[in-house]
Amino acid sequence: MLTAFTISSLFLAISPGPDNLYLITISVSKGRKNGFYFLLGLILGCFTHTLMLAYGLTPILLNYDGFFVLIKYVGFFYITYLVYNLFVDKKNNQHETDLKENIGDFKKGFFMNILNPKVFIFYLVFFPNFLFSNTLNYTHQILILGLIFIISTLIIFSVFIFGADFLNKKVVKFKNFRFYLKYLNTIVLISIALIILFSEK
Repeated sequence: MLTAFTISSLFLAISPGPDNLYLITISVSKGRKNGFYFLLGLILGCFTHTLMLAYGLTPILLNYDGFFVLIKYVGFFYITYLVYNLFVDKKNNQHETDLKENIGDFKKGFFMNILNPKVFIFYLVFFPNFLFSNTLNYTHQILILGLIFIISTLIIFSVFIFGADFLNKKVVKFKNFRFYLKYLNTIVLISIALIILFSEK
């Protein structure tokens, strides 16, 4: 079961999705340092979801329709705010790597993960299918599965970051590259916002 879960986790990380697409756009536009800060935020979100599922909080929360709706709309408005900020921030066309911006990317990764209702459902539906032991309790098994999922995500997403950073160094010299990349970021963010908004329980 652990082998099947590991393979599934690796394939899920490779498959195109909102998290890895936005990770790539950040890494292309800002470089790998910002990409890794965003990734660390995603990892913290995954760890939070793992703890919530392991200790039985996820099914309790999802049992309330109001919680699902709340997370959905908060997530939608948060992503919408990021789109707005992308256009009003005068620094968005500069290659900045200061601590404040890095922490900002870390927060984006965390909140984009923790405010996505689909992630709650994914953990609740996917992880219990791979319980692997008759001796370990449920909590310990979920924690182990969560660790495997996090490591798999970390490995695959790190490859994406280095590849995107390499692309950044190759195409940054082209005229209007930053201008078009800003609109690509916008498209990705709007897509994520709509995915969250139209999430069904």
